[in-house]
Order: sequence, then C-alpha cells, then structure tokens
Amino acid sequence: MNNNHIACSYDLQKLKEHLQHTSKNIQKDFENSIYCNLRRDMLLVLGFSLMATVSLGVIFNWLATINYPMIVKILLFIFAFISIIGFVAIFFANFNYLLSTNFMKKKFLNKQKDYLIRMLGYYNLNLDDVSIDYKNLEIKLRLQNK
Repeated sequence: MNNNHIACSYDLQKLKEHLQHTSKNIQKDFENSIYCNLRRDMLLVLGFSLMATVSLGVIFNWLATINYPMIVKILLFIFAFISIIGFVAIFFANFNYLLSTNFMKKKFLNKQKDYLIRMLGYYNLNLDDVSIDYKNLEIKLRLQNK
C-alpha cells in the first residue's frame, strides 16, 4: 500500500466488505453485458450470412445473363463463392476469439477501471493496492505486512 495505511480494523473490514460487494456487482454487470453482446453479435452473424447468400444469388443471376462459355461462368461462380465463404470464415474465426470469456472479462474490467480508481480514491488507495482476479472478476485488498 501507499503510506496511507488503514490503521483501524473496523475501517479495514468495511473496505473488504465494500470490495466484495463491488466484485459481486461487477460480476452481475458482466453477465448482463455478455447477454447483450451475444444478441448483438448473433444478429451480426445472421446479417453476414444473409449478405453472403444474397451476394451469391446476385452473382449467380449475373452469370446467367452474360454470354461466356459455361466453364468461365462456373469458374467465376467458384471464385465468388470461395471469396465470400472466406470472408465469412474470417469473421467467424474472429467472432470465436471475441467469445472467449477471459478476453471478454479483461476487456470488461478495463472499461470499469475509472469506477474502480474513483472508488479506491475514497480510501486513499490506488490500483496497485488491490489485486484483480480477471478469471473470477474479484477484487481483493493486497495486505503488506511490514
């Protein structure tokens, strides 16, 4: 901790309770944000799938109207199909990375840092005085025995 030690055990107990309560609130907020983000991301996936389907339909209709040999039309369709599927595959690969919970928890806590700094400021503490468990979204006081 800084030179601002909390001397009284009552104040120390209140701080620990406040950090525990804050951890529970952050966990609840994280669960709520996951559901909101999941719905948004699933709509994005459905939108990209719909866009890919419509694009392939438009390309297929365009290929039917041009006067090229059938082999050229097939090659153009295969090229378009592979391009669009590749684009969707890249999106899904990034989407799965974003769904990893550790990444999402760390990102969520980084958004909450201003709140934590302000809350710790009331006790004359900073982020170095607490340990943050990103896996369980818990905040605990680091006790230094001198």
